[in-house]
Amino acid sequence: DRAGCPCDQAWLDGRAYMFCDVPSGWMTANQLCQNNGYVLLNIDTEGELEWLLAELSAYEDADWWVGYSDLAAEGNWAWEGGQDARQIDWCDTQPDNDHNGSCVADAEEDCAVLDADGCLRDEACDCARTGYICEIPTPTR
Repeated sequence: DRAGCPCDQAWLDGRAYMFCDVPSGWMTANQLCQNNGYVLLNIDTEGELEWLLAELSAYEDADWWVGYSDLAAEGNWAWEGGQDARQIDWCDTQPDNDHNGSCVADAEEDCAVLDADGCLRDEACDCARTGYICEIPTPTR
């Protein structure tokens, strides 16, 4: 149990996750996870994705920042930390880098949110209208 944890916690197979239902930009979310000894979520297995979607059904927020972006190189989407994680399906027409629905005018959509259907959408990283999911990092082998 983490005393003073700033967000709701849940565990899967002995690993801790934080569900932070606080609107934040991706960079802020990433830093807040790190400040608490976590990383933005990397989805490793289909079982983990199914468990996450069940956990997220308790929240009103439909979109959650995860540790997936193409910040390093446009069009090359990668999980934070570079570890091999499960390839998650993009939602229909995604990634589109379309600024139409973005809350930040004329910003590149370089960061991913997981939606309630279990697919990914690209969003402007500075968009502070979604919560985020952190997890204890996978130990390096």
